Amino acid sequence: MCKNLPPVGSFLGEKIPQFPEHEIIEHISSGSNGHVFRAYRESTNSNLAFKVIPVNNLSPKHLDEAKKANSLENAAVVRCHDVVEYPDPKVRCVVFICDYVKGKNLEDYIRQDRANITIPFIEEFLLTIFRLLHELKQREEQHGDLHAGNVLVAKSDFDMDGRTTFRVTDFGVRELTGQASHATDYLYVAEILKNFLECVDYRDCSGRDRYIHDALCHDFLKRHLIETDPIADSFAYNPRAMADKLRSLEEEHRTRARGTTTAKLLTPFDYPNCEQIGDSHLLLNNLYSDRLLGLSEIQARSNLMLTGPLGCGKTTVFRALSLDT
Repeated sequence: MCKNLPPVGSFLGEKIPQFPEHEIIEHISSGSNGHVFRAYRESTNSNLAFKVIPVNNLSPKHLDEAKKANSLENAAVVRCHDVVEYPDPKVRCVVFICDYVKGKNLEDYIRQDRANITIPFIEEFLLTIFRLLHELKQREEQHGDLHAGNVLVAKSDFDMDGRTTFRVTDFGVRELTGQASHATDYLYVAEILKNFLECVDYRDCSGRDRYIHDALCHDFLKRHLIETDPIADSFAYNPRAMADKLRSLEEEHRTRARGTTTAKLLTPFDYPNCEQIGDSHLLLNNLYSDRLLGLSEIQARSNLMLTGPLGCGKTTVFRALSLDT
């Protein structure tokens, strides 16, 4: 719930003395502690993000967010250029001047663009976050409030490869507000991963994506990201190991696919009825000819009713046509 937040309209069209050429022209979003605006500079055709937070919503450590973000080297981090007081004494606020990222936060993206959330999308997100968590671990730090609202999806319509990049903001907010949904960054990532997997239609996934989906669900979501004891799980609190495992899943799938043995038909009587064959197109091809008289006319029809006595081969014909590659 928003608290102590001035009206959005009181900031639109305004400037601040420290950045006199930037005019606040667009409200981007609002959280429980402040508003985020886009400030435009016409002379250089550039933008900055102005995050306006009432003083009553901050602790004396309000500079920690800027310090922590700027101390990190990871490219996903949204930098904070300055922290200044808002000039209007009637509106007691602090303004965080940050990089402007064109895109949506993950909360809005999941709600509005869930059809674009695929297994490769999730993989790219996790690898980005694992790289960031690795640096935070090396520095003995954590983000502190790594929920979906603090992760931005930046996707350019002009990128040749159509790549999606992720940016992370609002470092140290837990220390400022005293609020946190989870004790560790890894639990936040687990929550986001759960929401992502709910957006993916498993039935529409390829074999490769199904294999990775299963690993994400059973290994990462239910074990690695929520385990707190590295002795119980060597991947716990180990972002490098999790990233390496995630990268290896595709090759694992290829290896298993190559090693899968195909059942061989020994005699025509191994499968006395079509129901026992299952979905093996290879066995259907071995048992039955696809040179049926009039087959082209059957396939040309949009609707066809197939009738016949019990055991005449109706199921065989249906399966042979439906499994035709």
